[in-house]
Amino acid sequence: MRKVMKMFKNSIIGKILKAIWKILWGFLEILIIILAIIILTQRLTNSEKAFLGIRIFSVATGSMEPEYVVGDVLIAKEKDPSTIVVGDNIVY
Repeated sequence: MRKVMKMFKNSIIGKILKAIWKILWGFLEILIIILAIIILTQRLTNSEKAFLGIRIFSVATGSMEPEYVVGDVLIAKEKDPSTIVVGDNIVY
């Protein structure tokens, strides 16, 4: 990315690329902050509280094999129970 920006440093294309890069970097920073908050919330509450409806679990036993193996990390989103259909994976 830096090589491309050096080529167009003082042109309008360079300014556009720089603006796009700043926007993408900002989104990445926000995503990292949200992910950190979700992980900290789950660690501090032992996965009992959700952040933005998201909870993180890890598979502790082989009871879910072959779909999930011991040690897999599952990310679950809270959902209205009336919308669950046969075949959906659920966590409780």
